[in-house]
Amino acid sequence: MNNSSRISFFILFSLLLQFKGFCALEASDKGIEKQIHTIKQTFNVQVHYLYSSQKYFPEKWLKAPISGEGGQLALDEVERILPLIQKALSAYPRSVIEENLVNVYLLNKLMFYGKSFGATNSKTNLYIKSQGKAKGYSDSFIISRIHSEFSSILMRNYEFPKEEWENINPREFKYLGAGKKMLGQKKLYGQNNELLSRGFLVKYSQSSLENDFNLISDWLFTRYSQLVELGEKHEKIRLKMNLAVRFYKSIDNRFEFK
Repeated sequence: MNNSSRISFFILFSLLLQFKGFCALEASDKGIEKQIHTIKQTFNVQVHYLYSSQKYFPEKWLKAPISGEGGQLALDEVERILPLIQKALSAYPRSVIEENLVNVYLLNKLMFYGKSFGATNSKTNLYIKSQGKAKGYSDSFIISRIHSEFSSILMRNYEFPKEEWENINPREFKYLGAGKKMLGQKKLYGQNNELLSRGFLVKYSQSSLENDFNLISDWLFTRYSQLVELGEKHEKIRLKMNLAVRFYKSIDNRFEFK
């Protein structure tokens, strides 16, 4: 094979690889769009995965001191997460989803106030970050984030028994006020008997009443039997669990936890 033939061969081989890559990408896009369509038809919720700061975030989130930043999620991660969204949303009566959730935004980076967030929410939107299973974003972690963030939306939209909840806490206890004050600390999701006896599932539960409720809600949907077991050993956990169940039942009596 002469030099001219070798060059032609390598050009042809390169073009073939590019074509295969394009076909794979196109097939991936079609699979993603099909799943997104299913979620839209089933829950009337729109999932977004093509990142744009202007389209994802409200204008005030982009300005200091919030200084919101995001990033494009890899397509294989989008494909992995879409069935998890369907699974999580299936735990709710459809009317509750339709009345309280409009958009789910997927990202591989989520920064506010110069700190990294795993997820957040706005009035009718969820923002879910993933950087792959290898970095700790397992299927169960993603589902937990969906439940905990959606619980914040429901907490705002319905009459939450705030005073009753706070009365369960130790008399001298005061929440820090916001989760971002604790971000970056070690063992935020660490659990021990002292915390549990005081009514907190993990260290992060002490950051705010909202985050405390978020975590109880997460366990209600994802680790109900474990939460019941902890409630049998720790009265304050049981009281918060029962109060959370009562809150969800006040929204829609069809909620079931098991």
